[in-house]
Amino acid sequence: MRWRRRWKSEDRTGTRSCPRTAFNFHNTFCMLINMGNIDRGCKRTISREEKVWQNELKDLIWLELQARCSGRTLAQQDMYLCSERKLVPALINNIMEYQFVNTNPCQSESKLHFMGHHDDLIDEDKCAAEDQNAGCLEFDCQQCSEAIGAAMRDVYSLLEAFNNAVALYPSSKAMMADHPQIATKAFDNRVKVGI
Repeated sequence: MRWRRRWKSEDRTGTRSCPRTAFNFHNTFCMLINMGNIDRGCKRTISREEKVWQNELKDLIWLELQARCSGRTLAQQDMYLCSERKLVPALINNIMEYQFVNTNPCQSESKLHFMGHHDDLIDEDKCAAEDQNAGCLEFDCQQCSEAIGAAMRDVYSLLEAFNNAVALYPSSKAMMADHPQIATKAFDNRVKVGI
């Protein structure tokens, strides 16, 4: 019996008619869903002033958090960051110019020669000098092991110093704005390869 009542509300086209309240609810609900859908509707564009203000606010919040975590006042933290950021160009220069010099080269007869290409090194003399100090093929060579260890410590200290320098900025974009050299492919290759 109930089933017949449900279908008796159909009109001549074969569709059921809805009560007016359900129809109003459906329209209101669709409108609310569409209001929250950004893809369909108009996007709110942020003006240049708002972007600048938001970036300044983000930087200020970052600065306050850094000061709070380090136990400094806002002015002390700002002075600390400014003084440490003055050292970054020298660090970038050290990274770009780093080349390991082995003070105690191996005297073994079985030398290891590098077979490959150097994107950073174009000078033939530098390649020949590298081949002379490349090391040997002996597994238990003490001098080569010490040289490799010293080179790894040097690279580690440079990468650690660079990570500390990155931490002086709220974002990598902010660091690149102050030091455009770190955005170059040559610098990126040096850091990714491990200097």
